[in-house]
Amino acid sequence: MPSRSKPASALLSISMTALLLGSMALPLPALAAIDYQGSSSSSSDQLGVIHRDAHGTYTLHSSGYSSADLEKLQDQLKSTHTEMEKLQSTISDQARTIEELKRSVNDLSSRVK
Repeated sequence: MPSRSKPASALLSISMTALLLGSMALPLPALAAIDYQGSSSSSSDQLGVIHRDAHGTYTLHSSGYSSADLEKLQDQLKSTHTEMEKLQSTISDQARTIEELKRSVNDLSSRVK
């Protein structure tokens, strides 16, 4: 069995759970049309979504997203979070510097008077 990273395994588990829970709401003919295979998946496999139209008909569609796409989004989110932390640190440093400058200006202006 090929080894998988934790995020990919968790994503697969979540996807399968969602598919199975969603399939419980499907009528029997629709359930018969779903073929579950326990074989290994590929990172390029598309995630499925269940759609219910206005008439109550359920259909299974491709989401257009793969687990690789979701992993990329996770990586981008982590990168963005790290960048935001750096920016917040910069803002805090700048606020400290401004407060120090204000104290210095006030101190100098009181000495000049």
